[in-house]
Amino acid sequence: MKRIIPVAIAVLLVGLCFIAAGYFCHYYYTLYRYTALQLKGALESRVDSMEGRVGRLEAQPRQLIPEHVRGRISTGRRSPSDLSTAPTSVMSSTNSQLFHVVRGKGTWIDPEFVIPEGSSSLHEFDIQLDGPRFGTVVDGWLVQAEPYDALAAFDEFRVYPRGTNAFRLVVQAKPGSRINLEFEVVVLRLCRAP
Repeated sequence: MKRIIPVAIAVLLVGLCFIAAGYFCHYYYTLYRYTALQLKGALESRVDSMEGRVGRLEAQPRQLIPEHVRGRISTGRRSPSDLSTAPTSVMSSTNSQLFHVVRGKGTWIDPEFVIPEGSSSLHEFDIQLDGPRFGTVVDGWLVQAEPYDALAAFDEFRVYPRGTNAFRLVVQAKPGSRINLEFEVVVLRLCRAP
């Protein structure tokens, strides 16, 4: 009888350890299962979006030509000494202002995009391309940014087609960010058959 009590206590302690281990395993399984399902859903939606874009591009004739366009975006106003080195003029940016591509020493977006200092709202800028000879814009993406670290100041920075001869730049700065970024986008255009 005296040996049964220590064995029963040992079995009870081992059983409690198994129950506690099972509880923690179940807790972490449900915690990470939800996270994994959430990540899987986000990844699948991005893949579906990319497949749709590739499908649209593959359905088009093969006369797709990339156009490299440079631009500059900053917060607030800059000093006159900075303006002398800027390749484009600086104007206040509003959602209703239309920007255009200027060909000269390189291809630039004119005027420079200026986000009000401290703004964290979503800004959308329409960029008009020159005339019907340019062709139809079918896609666009960011290629380069200088300094590249300045992209961390944005919650969102994307380019997409807007109408026949235009594309849209959508940016959202993080609160309190100071931005002075020069960037390059590639605009994919569909030219008319000769």
